[in-house]
Amino acid sequence: MSVTSIKKHNKNGFYAANKGDFATAEKEFKKAFNLNPFNQNLLFNFVKVLYVQKKYFEIVDFVSRSSIEVKKTWNESVLFLMGKSAIEANNNNLAKDLFEILYEKNPEQIDFALPFSQVLLKNGELRKSVEILNQCIQSNVNEPSLLTNLAIVKAELGEYKKAEEIHLNVIKLTSNQFLGYYNYALFLYNQNRFKEALETIKKAKNIIP
Repeated sequence: MSVTSIKKHNKNGFYAANKGDFATAEKEFKKAFNLNPFNQNLLFNFVKVLYVQKKYFEIVDFVSRSSIEVKKTWNESVLFLMGKSAIEANNNNLAKDLFEILYEKNPEQIDFALPFSQVLLKNGELRKSVEILNQCIQSNVNEPSLLTNLAIVKAELGEYKKAEEIHLNVIKLTSNQFLGYYNYALFLYNQNRFKEALETIKKAKNIIP
C-alpha cells in the first residue's frame, strides 16, 4: 500500500467530481479504495460517487459480497448510502439488514428508524414496524413523519380507529402543510369514505394547488 498513491487517486477523484466528471471520479476513488479497503473514508467516497450516478445495483452487488460481520464495521454514513441504494434497487431484504444495523447503532435517529420501518412494512413485518416507530417516537415526540408511518402501519393491521386518530393528530400538528391532509385523504379513500376523502383533498389543494 502506497500512502502517496492513495492520496493522489483520492485527490484526483475529488477534482473530477467537482468538475462533474463522475466516471473519472469513480475510477480514481476505486483505485484509492482498492489500495486500502479498510479505510472507511475511501469506502464512502467510492460508494458516494456510485450513488450520485444512480448505480444502485453496483452498490448492492458490492454489499452482497460482504459478510454481516464486515457490514457491522462500516460507519453510519456508508451504511446509510448502501441502505438507500438497496431500497432503490428494490432489494428489501438487504435494505432491512443494513437499516437494522443502523437502527441498533442509534434507535433515536429518525433517518434510520423511518426507512427501517418502511422496509419492514414492505416485508409484511407489521408488528416489528410498529415497535420500531413507537420506540423512535419516544425520543422524537410529535414527529409528523414517524406518526404518519405509524398510522399507515396501524391501518394495515386493521386498527382503523387508531390510525385515524394518528392522522388527525398529524393534521393538528401540521395544519399548514399539504402532506397531513393528503395522507389522511388516502386513508379515507381506502376506507371507502369518498365524500370525506374529497373534502380533505380539497383542503390539501388549498395549500398546494
